[in-house]
Amino acid sequence: MTTTPIIEARGLRAGYGAGMVLHGLDFRVMPGEAVGLMGRNGMGKTTLIRTLLGLLPARGGEVRVDGEDVSGEA
Repeated sequence: MTTTPIIEARGLRAGYGAGMVLHGLDFRVMPGEAVGLMGRNGMGKTTLIRTLLGLLPARGGEVRVDGEDVSGEA
């Protein structure tokens, strides 16, 4: 049985101005999983969340929600 991830990022790239913060990020959250996002200041946590929500445009890669590509939606 194949289960579709709730949210998935493939090759996600994003940043501000000329600076890149996310460099080809891949990850997925499967149904029933609990995921924490940890890291020092400046490691890209907020950039990741903003990009997943469409508040910051991705410069590459894709974001999928329940298997549907939502990369260009905001």
